[in-house]
Amino acid sequence: MVTSPLRIGLISLDHWYWAFSFAADVATCQHARLVALADDDIERGRQVAERFGVERITAEPLLRCHPLSTTCLSRPLFLQ
Repeated sequence: MVTSPLRIGLISLDHWYWAFSFAADVATCQHARLVALADDDIERGRQVAERFGVERITAEPLLRCHPLSTTCLSRPLFLQ
């Protein structure tokens, strides 16, 4: 049975040590793709997108701009 890979969006690169590791793991997984990234620092987002082949970079909330299977948040909720 062939299924489509999960389409994952990553929210925030503030905790880069976790976010970069996560992006690298997804990039090597045949069952998932990192397709969208949202970060306040758009230049940092562009660099990560280029490195890991992300289709969409935005400073806007991901849920409004891209069809996703799931999202991952890389910053503690209490810091928002």
